[in-house]
Amino acid sequence: MMNVSIDTDGTGVVTLPGQSVPITAADSDAARAQAVEVLVAYTATTGQRQYAHAIDTGTSLMLTIDPDGAVTVDREHARALAPVVEPAVDEEPAQPIRETVDELPATPAVLPEPAADTVPAPTPHIDPDFDLTSGGERRSRVRSAMITFDDGSTEIIRGTILLGRRPPEDAEGVDATVTVDDPARSVSKSHCILSFHDGTLWVTDQSSANGTTVTEPGKDPIDLTPGHARTVVTGTRLQIGDRSFTVTIPAPRATRAR
Repeated sequence: MMNVSIDTDGTGVVTLPGQSVPITAADSDAARAQAVEVLVAYTATTGQRQYAHAIDTGTSLMLTIDPDGAVTVDREHARALAPVVEPAVDEEPAQPIRETVDELPATPAVLPEPAADTVPAPTPHIDPDFDLTSGGERRSRVRSAMITFDDGSTEIIRGTILLGRRPPEDAEGVDATVTVDDPARSVSKSHCILSFHDGTLWVTDQSSANGTTVTEPGKDPIDLTPGHARTVVTGTRLQIGDRSFTVTIPAPRATRAR
């Protein structure tokens, strides 16, 4: 689309595709005639109908130029392209300044409280060693259990432990190994696995030759099925071959939450 601008002093410019043609005339009427001549001449070279948006001394016009030299003015269509001019806003008359104290509004008896700055609540620190209870107490998590053998020796159980007469040091899936002294060779090389996690002790027989027997306090002995883990409680006695040991799981220590 071509563009035309004409000022009241007779100057203006016609913007064609790729070039601008300045207009200089004695007045706006003469400048308008020159602009139309430029538009008609350019349209004739294209052989096709052309359109131009004109700002003629402040008035927005849409021009249609045919190759035969006919020029049609469309004012309604040009309104969409006209620059937006904000209407002037009448200023309200200034209010007279009160000069006496009596005319001032009364001060309210109670002033509103200033808005307090909103401070985000701090993120509470959660101690991984404690579990909160409904009674306002917290209990320390038990991280290990203890087994006491029939000869009085003890072992601390943390994680997963493989017990046996000669357990391989590079056994997979365990955290440590415990060697059980057994001159009679009644205990298998890899006899059973003890696994202590989240305060619970599990025992699994490793298809040992003489099996693993569990006797909980006040209950009858139970022979474990190889490969099936079973939980045991504190005070439980486990028999592995000719050797035995007793399980001790410390109770969580309750402390008052501060």
